[in-house]
Amino acid sequence: LGTKFTDLVSEEIRRGLVEHVACQAQNPKLGSLEVEVCNADGENRWQSWYDCPIFDEQGHLLEFQSVARDITEEKLALERLRLTQDRYRLFFENDLTGDFVVTVKGQLVDCNQAFLRIFGFASKEQAMAQNFFALFFHCNDPAFFFQTLQAQQKMEYCEIEGCKSDGAPIQLI
Repeated sequence: LGTKFTDLVSEEIRRGLVEHVACQAQNPKLGSLEVEVCNADGENRWQSWYDCPIFDEQGHLLEFQSVARDITEEKLALERLRLTQDRYRLFFENDLTGDFVVTVKGQLVDCNQAFLRIFGFASKEQAMAQNFFALFFHCNDPAFFFQTLQAQQKMEYCEIEGCKSDGAPIQLI
């Protein structure tokens, strides 16, 4: 109470708010804006603002009704998720073993450089064009793969005969 909203934000954010208000004044519409603010305790928080223009009978803009809610926890959760995704993406990409993601129909969704190297693919695009089951099950029954995966929840220490992208046989564990 008794504090202007603009006093709670940095100079950089304040400039953005002034631009937002000017834009809304020239072209009033229902809109939203996320801003980082400093609360009374000096703590940085995130708010999501929804602006609704109010017009008079002649259609002239009178004011905006704005509603804000604190979205700090959501922002923090998204940042934690992003960091976790980055960490696992780096692990996936830099792992020495051939890592891959595949659909139940054999469509390769993603793979790492080790997978490309092991199977002799020149590029990820070349690997993605190949059906996964053609690499692993030219001599074996794909049911083995799914039975093992369902029983163990992972494929680990299973000997599988596969083939490289050029058809050369390869033994995998």
